[in-house]
Amino acid sequence: MSYLGKTPSQAVRQRYYYTASGAETSLAGADDNGNTLTFTDGAYVDVYLNGVLLVAGTDYNTTTANTIGGLTALSASDVVEIVVYDTFAVFGGEVQGDFSVTNGGFTATQDSTNPVTINRTTSDGDIAVFQKDGSAVGKIGNRSTFFYMRTEGGTNGSGIRLSDGYIMPCASDGSNSDANIDLGLSGSRFKDLYLSGGVYLGGTGAANKLDDYEEGTWTPTLASNFTLVTNNGCTYTKIGRLVHLTLNLAIRGSTDTTTQLAIYGIPFAAVSGNSGRANGVPWIDYMVCGHDDGIPHAGIYNGNTYIQHWVPRSNTSANQITLLPNMLPTSGSSEYQLNIQYLTAA
Repeated sequence: MSYLGKTPSQAVRQRYYYTASGAETSLAGADDNGNTLTFTDGAYVDVYLNGVLLVAGTDYNTTTANTIGGLTALSASDVVEIVVYDTFAVFGGEVQGDFSVTNGGFTATQDSTNPVTINRTTSDGDIAVFQKDGSAVGKIGNRSTFFYMRTEGGTNGSGIRLSDGYIMPCASDGSNSDANIDLGLSGSRFKDLYLSGGVYLGGTGAANKLDDYEEGTWTPTLASNFTLVTNNGCTYTKIGRLVHLTLNLAIRGSTDTTTQLAIYGIPFAAVSGNSGRANGVPWIDYMVCGHDDGIPHAGIYNGNTYIQHWVPRSNTSANQITLLPNMLPTSGSSEYQLNIQYLTAA
């Protein structure tokens, strides 16, 4: 077993032996065994003369670094033993082999650079393993040049891999994991999700991509010869290309007999062509029509940004007529309500 430091204990002790040649009053440098006297704190030094412990500050001093001074002149062949106690010291070199820390912690501190580097060589796989009571609960590793984190245990072993331009779920070895891992649970949900792109729902094709959701209010304006008395609220909801509009207005007509009722200001233009045609039936009270006229219809057509209105007819002279100002009250107002859906190109 290799240990990080000088000894497996939390303190170290070093003995130095000097044999006097005579008249020495201080000792320093290499001892009889070639060991150089070194200490960091003179309070943790014991000095023995021929086996007798000397009194610090009386029989000797340590005022000079790494030197025992103030000795009474030594006689030839006197043996001085110096015992230096020092605290546990972590060396700054390299450990070859395994080491462990038991019943203690490990803290690495480094200024302005990474304090810990862990390097796995040759093969891909786990780089760090995290355990609880001896059992692995999570791992960090690499697959090719990409980094992964994963849990341990279970059937799927949820993990994520950080790759070039994407974050993806991964299996236990960092490989792709498709349709196995949920994001959140019914009772443990994420809050908001901010995306600049779209979401693929139920598949990975272009037809499965939901790239827009929006809701809000919009302000209508009417064609000339019609008056918007009150806007009681107009809203829209856009899901992908499908737009749902609601209108709740009070409007008034006039004596004009040529202008078609049109409501401008819808938030998105309809798609061009017949696929963009949308029709709805508005509620309009106090409307005056002939006995053979039908229910008024509203429509959004062929790239338009407004709602047009017609009244179907049952006679053979015309299959429909436009909804005109003289069909509405010229004083007071008519209540106008409509829900309509249409497709937009955006």
